[in-house]
Amino acid sequence: MLCEKFGDYCLDVSKLVFGGVILAAIMELDINTTWLFIVGTVIVALTAYAGYILYRMSKK
Repeated sequence: MLCEKFGDYCLDVSKLVFGGVILAAIMELDINTTWLFIVGTVIVALTAYAGYILYRMSKK
């Protein structure tokens, strides 16, 4: 049960980071957009993968 909830939490964090990266790019702040997309993509991929793994572990 706890793995399933934590998996859902990781997937939600992944969605929020993705939205934050898009909003930061749209607002055109004084941020290097190349690094924003690279770091954002890595964080989204890691949290989504962790959420998927935890969700799969809870179903076994």
